[in-house]
Amino acid sequence: MSDATFKEASNLNNIYRLLSALPPEIDRAEKAALIDYTQSVITDEWPLLSKNQFSIPTYEKFLKIENDIVRFQPKNAGQANAHLVLLQTVTEYLELRRSRIYSARFALDPPAGIGLISSSLVFLLFSCLFKMNSGRTHLVLIGFLGLTIVGVLISCYFIFILS
Repeated sequence: MSDATFKEASNLNNIYRLLSALPPEIDRAEKAALIDYTQSVITDEWPLLSKNQFSIPTYEKFLKIENDIVRFQPKNAGQANAHLVLLQTVTEYLELRRSRIYSARFALDPPAGIGLISSSLVFLLFSCLFKMNSGRTHLVLIGFLGLTIVGVLISCYFIFILS
């Protein structure tokens, strides 16, 4: 599991705990909805993310929780403080969720990948056409250029795919 996933789970736990400051009937209802949402993320959304999709019904479950929290009217100072922190925590969670979905869906589309690789090969071929006094120096420079291109592609893989 990545650090972002731990942050997202921790944020959900914070929301769950903060709901205890609300009236008991709201606390129970929202905690049940949060548990249902979390189970839906695990059973529905995670498998879909591996197919570059996400679950709209799962997202709608969280939007309902968010709307309930936004519409809640605090009755005392303790509830007002908890409500304020809940709103902030929900906003942070939505950003973490967007980040997870974007990270799971981000990849070079096949045409972009083909364009990147073919332009690298053309660049490498073009560098071979330059005339230099020393053939050995020319080969060394072409080798360094090729290694640089491979390094950039590997770096892109680690930055975008594994993050």
